[in-house]
Amino acid sequence: MSKHGITSKHKKTTAVRKRSNQAAFARCNLPLRERKPLAKLGKTKEVTITEVDEKGNEKEVVYTLQHPGVLKATEIIDATILDGSGKTSIKTMYDEYMKHVIVNPKTNWDYWEEHEGLQKVMGECASFLNG
Repeated sequence: MSKHGITSKHKKTTAVRKRSNQAAFARCNLPLRERKPLAKLGKTKEVTITEVDEKGNEKEVVYTLQHPGVLKATEIIDATILDGSGKTSIKTMYDEYMKHVIVNPKTNWDYWEEHEGLQKVMGECASFLNG
């Protein structure tokens, strides 16, 4: 401990904090294009599912996923957690994906009764939001 009551550990964390703040301020001074604000918000991805109708004909359905932004993606995760147990509600998660991530074609539970690929599309939604 120094004569002013400051330990070397305190000095080290203060120095780290100072460098971190300097880096943050330097980033704020970059041109908007270089900062990439909200870089994930609005980003899209297409997922193609091949369906087979009752006659055996194949048909491709293209689903467009759109990232709702990091905040909304976090809110979706929070909304799916059951009673603080850490377990997630798959139904709630899929509801949120259909409402906020799958933008074309718009889907709901009735839609999936007549179409294939629910698990694959929802898996793509999860990886898209977490990527």
